[in-house]
Amino acid sequence: LRLIRVRARAQAQEAVRRTSGGEDFGAVARALSEDPSAGQGGDLGVVRLADLAEPLRSAVTALRPGEVSSVVEIEGSFVVLKRER
Repeated sequence: LRLIRVRARAQAQEAVRRTSGGEDFGAVARALSEDPSAGQGGDLGVVRLADLAEPLRSAVTALRPGEVSSVVEIEGSFVVLKRER
């Protein structure tokens, strides 16, 4: 699972636009994300669905491997996810 976390919805929308346009998710995460995982291209490693809080759990469940989510709003920030497997 990969994640991009930003404070502004516009930044999250930019991340979706860039990754949808074919730009590498990891490169976009390194450039935009404020999450500690940004240096690893947003890679969170293996994450169990049960360990994710809502609405992240639902967003990941809706994705097929390789898909990128739309913008997900969580406490104080906006997230874009990519399901790896």
